[in-house]
Formats: sequence, C-alpha cells, structure tokens
Amino acid sequence: MPTELELLDAWRAGDRDAGSALLERQFDGLFRFFRSKVAPESVGELVQQTMMKCVEHRDDFRGDAQFSTYVLAIARRVLIASYRARDRDARVLDPLQVSVADLDPSPSRIMVEAEQHRLLLRALRSIPLDHQILLELYYWERLTGPALAAALEIPEGTVRTRLRRARQLLEEAMRAVASSASLAQATLDDLDRWVESLRDVVGRGP
Repeated sequence: MPTELELLDAWRAGDRDAGSALLERQFDGLFRFFRSKVAPESVGELVQQTMMKCVEHRDDFRGDAQFSTYVLAIARRVLIASYRARDRDARVLDPLQVSVADLDPSPSRIMVEAEQHRLLLRALRSIPLDHQILLELYYWERLTGPALAAALEIPEGTVRTRLRRARQLLEEAMRAVASSASLAQATLDDLDRWVESLRDVVGRGP
C-alpha cells in the first residue's frame, strides 16, 4: 500500500486517482473529529469544506508532518471558522476558553449506550475546545507530541503541559456532571480504555 507521501507526490504529478485515494484515507478521522463537536447534519458539510481546502492548499504541505496531521490542522481551522460564522458572539472565540457546550448547549445526539461513554462525551464537550481536540487526537488518532503540536499549531514543548491540563479539566468535568460519584470514579479508574473505546462509538455515526 502506498504511503501518504507517495500518494501526495503522485497527485502533485497529475495523478487524480492518487489524490482521491489520499483524501479517502482522511475521511474516518475527519468524521470523528467533527462528529463529537457539531450536530449530525453539519458533519458532512464540514468534512467537505475541509477536503476542499486540502485540495486548494495541497502544495502548501511541506512534509514536516504526516499529511493526515496537516488535514486535522485544517479541520480545526474549519471548525472554528464555522462557529464564528454562525454566531456573532463567537467571532472572538478563544478555543482555550470556550467549549462546545458553550457554543451549542443542546445535548449531543450521538447514540451512546454505556453510562461511562455518555459521561465522557458530556465532559469532553464541556472543557475548552482545544483541550477536547487535544485529548481526542491523542486517544483516538494516536498522535504523538510532534503531530499534536502540528495539528493544534502550537510549539511542541507546549504539548505535554497542555495534555496534563486537559486531563485535569476532563477529570474535574466528569466529577461535576456525573450522576454519581461512584460512576465518575469507576470511569476515571480505567479512563484510557473508556476514552479509546468512545472512538468507535463516535465513528459509527448517528
């Protein structure tokens, strides 16, 4: 199977099929990225906007990260722009201060069966947007420090501190919104497993 870089090189050389194959590889990650943050009817539109920007800015990619990481950085910009476009108050949106729950107080419509997953999803949506993104990319997309830095467009040295803070905020949010202290503690005791398994729940769609 060709690598992302090989597909990109072929696409730049005029192979449209290679471009289609490269973009198709990004779909699942983009779907998860937007699905946990916007209404179901908005997901497809934002994925499409991101894909279009990838085409427009294909030649801007310098190869200092995975192409998929570059795509996620574009997705983050598209997401923030969509919030700013629909809400005058969100035009000064600070993703380190404002959460998805602040921007859209209605509950998530993702179908979730396990109490632990419901708790996690609600807590993730209640912490600042960039912290939510950081945790999801770390647990769901298995991104490491350099890739996380590229996706969030921050210095690599900042990632570890941000990740620690994001986990702290998630724990505080879980304890605040849990239906019981025992549910919060049981989920926190096996947090990595519950967050990672939420990936598949979000990826299933409506």
